[in-house]
Amino acid sequence: MTAVKKLLSGRWNDFKESSTGKNILMQSIYFLCGVLISRGAVFGQLSPFGAAYVASVPYRNLITSMLGTIFGYVVLDRENCFRYIAIVVAIGAIRFVANDIKNISKSTAFPSMVAFLPVFATGIALLFSDTSQLSSFALCTVEALISASGAFFLDRAICLCSSRRNLTSFTQQELSCIVMSGCILLLALGGLGIGEFSFGRALAVVVVLLCAKFGGVAGGTIGGISTGVVFSLSSLSLSFLCGGFGFGGLMAGLFSSTGKIGTAVAFILSNIIMSFSSGDKDLIFALAVESVFGAGLFFMVPNAVGNVVSALFSPCDDVNSGIALKENVISRLNFSSKALKDVSSCVTRVSDKMREMNVDSFPDVYLNAKANVCSSCGMRVFCWEREKGVSEDDFNRLTENLKKNCHITVDDIDALFVKKCCRKSELSTAINRYYQSYLMSMESMRRIDTIRGGLAGQFGGLSDILKDMADEFSKTDVCDLDSSEKISYMLRQYNLIPILCNCRIMDSEMTVEMELSDRSKGSIKKSVLRREVEKCCGRRFLDPVTTIAQDRVRVVLNERPLYETEVGSYQHIANNGRMCGDSIVCFNDDKGNFVSLISDGMGTGGRAAVDSMMTVNLMEKLVKSGLSFDCALGLTNSALMVKSQEESLATVDVSSINLFTGRTEFLKAGAPYTYVKKKGRVMRKEIPSIPAGILNEVYFTKEETTLSGEDMIVMLSDGAIMGDDKWLLSLIKSWNKGSCQELAEAVVEEAMRHNEGIKDDDITVLAVRLKDN
Repeated sequence: MTAVKKLLSGRWNDFKESSTGKNILMQSIYFLCGVLISRGAVFGQLSPFGAAYVASVPYRNLITSMLGTIFGYVVLDRENCFRYIAIVVAIGAIRFVANDIKNISKSTAFPSMVAFLPVFATGIALLFSDTSQLSSFALCTVEALISASGAFFLDRAICLCSSRRNLTSFTQQELSCIVMSGCILLLALGGLGIGEFSFGRALAVVVVLLCAKFGGVAGGTIGGISTGVVFSLSSLSLSFLCGGFGFGGLMAGLFSSTGKIGTAVAFILSNIIMSFSSGDKDLIFALAVESVFGAGLFFMVPNAVGNVVSALFSPCDDVNSGIALKENVISRLNFSSKALKDVSSCVTRVSDKMREMNVDSFPDVYLNAKANVCSSCGMRVFCWEREKGVSEDDFNRLTENLKKNCHITVDDIDALFVKKCCRKSELSTAINRYYQSYLMSMESMRRIDTIRGGLAGQFGGLSDILKDMADEFSKTDVCDLDSSEKISYMLRQYNLIPILCNCRIMDSEMTVEMELSDRSKGSIKKSVLRREVEKCCGRRFLDPVTTIAQDRVRVVLNERPLYETEVGSYQHIANNGRMCGDSIVCFNDDKGNFVSLISDGMGTGGRAAVDSMMTVNLMEKLVKSGLSFDCALGLTNSALMVKSQEESLATVDVSSINLFTGRTEFLKAGAPYTYVKKKGRVMRKEIPSIPAGILNEVYFTKEETTLSGEDMIVMLSDGAIMGDDKWLLSLIKSWNKGSCQELAEAVVEEAMRHNEGIKDDDITVLAVRLKDN
């Protein structure tokens, strides 16, 4: 037996090394991939990815890919596979004819066009067939577009995998194509599982966590959006997965520095919160189990795999590619943002088309009853020719009873009809039947509108995130390449290995970002590093901020601003309670702004404290990650609305001071007055708005001003002012020598005195003074 094993082993090795063996193995791989990819379905009934695969494979592997795809379609759905088999054959024929025309077959748009045309043509031909799964022209177009998009991603991924390039040399655009192609393969596994549990979605969780942990925010966003978009297309009931996986990937990337546990917990909580929008308890439970199961697999992945993923998302160390990379990122983010907007609009158009085709109006109830009963009645000549107006009035008089009782009786017809009807029993039965059908149609459309609104909102939210990222990059005026080279040279003098050195200039302020290898044998003090960087750049900087993650050390130096801030805050808890319903946070973002934020939860006590604390924490993390205030408010609003079945709302009051220019922006969502002391004069900023957590969409109302040294801002919750505020205007105006902390305490004490006997509410005061740096 041992000898036989050795002989077989030797033959197998020889077989693998031979050209014939390699060809057979490759053809087998393409055959199996065709079987697998053809199983992927969108909207629960359409399977366009098999056609996309056949359109994108190399020509030498076309036959085996077609056979595998056809086999997969037959196994997937034997009754409705003939259309897709015809599509696959048509694509093969087109490629056979066009193969010798190099200008066409080698074009990057060729796979997408070859996939689009047969799918679209066969869809149009079968659109009005009784056995067709396509219910509208819009859905037919969407299927063809999905097939074309899949062909583009698969074609790019196959070309990249066939090349001899190192994986670390791939751009993020190329990585996105590979990730999307991998998600299409995972989609085929989405239907494999137990009950609502899906092994495909569990594996998708592993992919997102790997991208987030070892690729940071960028990796988590790419992995989350890619997997979420693909799996949300598989069924309308799973439309929320786009938001769940996308938001979960973003949050997991934000918490990637906390380790595997923090990354997994951030994703699981975010995904579960977004899954509540589905309203299906069994599906929510299944997704929670899939997330936990996927996290368990993630913990078992060896670190060697993580190092490969980390290298994929690491930026190139060539500083001269900075400008090109910036333009590439801006273009890609803007395109992705527009694409998600288009998907949202497409879903809306398809839903509207379905409404037009399937929904009856209320007058149709009477028209259908008339056609069913009166058309065969011998008295129709009298009722609907000689006395048509009277008969129509008789039917209209039934409306009140019909809507009130949801049915009518024979007695209603006797009482409300002018002439006695000879078929009143049949007529009442027909009207009741068509009215119930009308009510079910209305309920169906209401559910469709709810799903459409949730799906469109989630795509829109992801689109806003990508748009914010694009705007962030576009505001970067230039990259100072000379300063970057000087800093890189200086670091090497201290035996430090620079992986990345980037000097970004935004609105004339410079930010220096460095990534150093932990294999560096040298060292340098923070104060010395700051002085050396100042020499290289000719600017003054704040002390460096250092972050350590995996095998990298990230160092950021921000240019010293013109102003600094003095802050003071004080709170009073209503009814001598233990928890204040108001929450405060102050922080510096990466754009040179000092941000102050107050949130007031609904009511007082623990529930209000939870809402306000959740609001300030989410706003702080999202704004620090680079999102705009508007986008952060939208995500926070969604989180408040889905966190529980009970109503949750919280005000959001923001003041953002640019420490380089003094330009100050006030943003309010349901918040009370903000008082500004500018050059000795006190102004009241009153901006009407609604709080977060009430409506699906909420927006900040905004106002701007420019402050200078010794100017002051006083922010407060609505419990501070319950009547006239003249005392507060006078107190702020006369406050010249005391600290901000003392001012905050004084305002709270005066507010309690003025509100005595009215209502005891939580009171929060935050005072900020701008000082020359």
